[in-house]
Amino acid sequence: MRRLRLPALARIGIPAHSLSSYNLQTPYHSPKEEAGIVNVEHMAEVISATARAVRLLADGPKPAWHPGGQPPARR
Repeated sequence: MRRLRLPALARIGIPAHSLSSYNLQTPYHSPKEEAGIVNVEHMAEVISATARAVRLLADGPKPAWHPGGQPPARR
């Protein structure tokens, strides 16, 4: 999460999540990576699960920090 901009979003109250296909193929993000090695069925399942999660967040109560869980604001 630190390599991404997610902490900055979380600090201002925006739900900050990342998504991964769990590195199911190799080579991953290299010059040898080709579309033919992608597990399309798995990616469809990831997309479906993501859509369901986003719908739950969008239709549910406003996210709130647990006591002591909010990251400190940067100065």
